[in-house]
Amino acid sequence: MRPTNVDQDRRNSVSLLGSSLAVVAGRSVGIIIQFVAGVILARLLTPNEFGVFAVAAGVASLLNALREFGSSTFLVRAPAVDRKTVGSVLIVSTGMSTILGGIIALSASWLSAFFGDHRLELLLYVLAGNCLLVPPAMLGNALLVREQRFLALTAIETVSAVAGALVMVGLALVGAGPLALALGASISTLSVVVMTIMAKPQGWVLCFSLRHVKSVVTFGGWVTGMSLVAQFSERVPELVLGRTQGVTAAGLFDKAGALSRLVGSFAGPVIHSVLLSQVAEENRRSADMSTAYFRRLAVLSSVAWPAFLFVAIQAEPMVLLTFGAQWGQAVPVASWAAINAMLTTPFLLADNLLITKGLVQDLFWQKLVLLCGRFLVILCASPFGLVVVSAVLLAPNLAYLWLNQKSVLSLVGSRWGVLFRSLRQATVLAAAVGAATLWAARGCSGVGTAEMIQELIMTGALAAGVWVLVSLLGGGPMTEVSRRIMVRLWRRATAGWQTRNGQR
Repeated sequence: MRPTNVDQDRRNSVSLLGSSLAVVAGRSVGIIIQFVAGVILARLLTPNEFGVFAVAAGVASLLNALREFGSSTFLVRAPAVDRKTVGSVLIVSTGMSTILGGIIALSASWLSAFFGDHRLELLLYVLAGNCLLVPPAMLGNALLVREQRFLALTAIETVSAVAGALVMVGLALVGAGPLALALGASISTLSVVVMTIMAKPQGWVLCFSLRHVKSVVTFGGWVTGMSLVAQFSERVPELVLGRTQGVTAAGLFDKAGALSRLVGSFAGPVIHSVLLSQVAEENRRSADMSTAYFRRLAVLSSVAWPAFLFVAIQAEPMVLLTFGAQWGQAVPVASWAAINAMLTTPFLLADNLLITKGLVQDLFWQKLVLLCGRFLVILCASPFGLVVVSAVLLAPNLAYLWLNQKSVLSLVGSRWGVLFRSLRQATVLAAAVGAATLWAARGCSGVGTAEMIQELIMTGALAAGVWVLVSLLGGGPMTEVSRRIMVRLWRRATAGWQTRNGQR
């Protein structure tokens, strides 16, 4: 008897859940490392020093997408991968990385004069050299994603996080200033290259081939344009604020978004690694993606919305405890950053679907609209302060989501009503967690370290309990996933208990 579509969907769901849990569990280790390093660095470096690096990283990130030229996505979605395909991808990525590293190095002096800070020049030289490490790191990552070897990817990410954090903290302790951040980023990338070689992904070969260069360039052109626009859109606040309000304002804005980026870093690997490979595989076997998309959107939003809303409400104790009192001005900005991230993060799923289906041009124009909107509102709002800037960013984000989801609905042949219904459980969960957090925080008014820790523990425990209860009883897609996780945990616990009793 052949398996039905329902059976296939269930198997895919189990595989997806297992892969996602493995990635999230491993990612947690890396996040803890980065979090601890961030706490230490926030006390060793000033907002001005963070601002200098934020501007340098912002400039370099504008060219990050060009360095690989869509090569990793090309490899993941390719029907088959051989030596010539890998060689063509590597030659395109290496050529672009070399050119762009040279551009960054040659423009370092001018950019430091433009932003009025001589420290930028050395940072840009270091980041330019980092470009040469990107091609082999990208190649290995793409091949491992294609093979769905997520445990290996998690190990590589953990080692690179440890290496980068140790270098950053060590150099900051000896007074290297913002240079510590740049060198730490380079060491982290180098660690990825070394660990990838040790992982030996299938198809891994460091050789060049011209056989499929035309196909790589044709596909990579639009992907690169889209990625470049997206990178610029993410960094445009720091660049505009760094020019109009100074690097300290840029540093405050960058640090205000750190908590949201920390939460988002749990979802990022699942979206860009697990789901990208899953969607590409489904496309290769011509599977129906409509039901899968709305189900994944429902589950991801059910986790992301309550988490980001908790950060938005509890931004003050989290910022002050994590980064110290010198970052107090970033508190209201951090709340707005979390709200913006809450709205946009789950819908990153759409990027995988549109790229896999070949609608890269549509995605490019959507990202361009977002970039123009963000640039205009930031430029107009910057004289009114960081809080206003972070609040008005909601407008271009909502406009982008409307365009983005309109394309997805057209692709899968569905309607807005289906999309909104898929978000009902996430809305209920976010409302329940938000209400519980506000109620618990109402009686907490201490400003000391002990009081803030107590507040976070109390509100966090209550919010987590409410989320688990509502997710188990809600009756939506998240309910099935939550129950499946609970069953797995129970089976493992009972198996371990039986094993220990047997040994006795």
